[in-house]
Amino acid sequence: MRGNFGALCAVALALLCANISADTVIFNTGEVMEGKVLKDNDCGILLEVSCGSDGPSGKVFIPKKKILRVEMDTLEKVAEREKKEAEAKELAERMRAQGLILYKGKWVTEDEKAAAEAKIAEAKKKREEARAAAAAQKAAEEAEAAQAAAAQKQQQAQKKNNSNPNIQSALNSMMHQGNTNGVKSLLGQPNSTAPNGY
Repeated sequence: MRGNFGALCAVALALLCANISADTVIFNTGEVMEGKVLKDNDCGILLEVSCGSDGPSGKVFIPKKKILRVEMDTLEKVAEREKKEAEAKELAERMRAQGLILYKGKWVTEDEKAAAEAKIAEAKKKREEARAAAAAQKAAEEAEAAQAAAAQKQQQAQKKNNSNPNIQSALNSMMHQGNTNGVKSLLGQPNSTAPNGY
């Protein structure tokens, strides 16, 4: 009997220590982090944090210059936290009994959840379609601009060629006659039939 009582006391003490270990670090920005302070010195504090009661734990070093204050846990805070946890658990049981589920912080029916997810999916689809349409329009505008630039370049080249109709006419005449030397001469190119050294 004595052994059982001692074991129960040890378990109760362990639970109490576990509950008391939720110290609160308040940052200069107003953000809050809860965990167990393992070390505290002039440089900063080493905080052990966990992801939920059954989640994995890790250690975080927080420099003193980022900390506004540290509020150590008390029995009153433990009692308040336990009360809130019990209320939340009771609420969850009542909601589930009514066929509701917790979705994005609200208790909703399966149909409401499905409708909300469908709405999100539709909005995402519209955004993607709008992005695709904008990309297609941009590609079309770029292609049109490139086509206009090519057409302008071609017009400028044609205009340059047609700037002297007499030269163009002479070139056409020489080409018809097969007078390649005359064409070269007119274009300022060397005569291929000229003897070497001339």
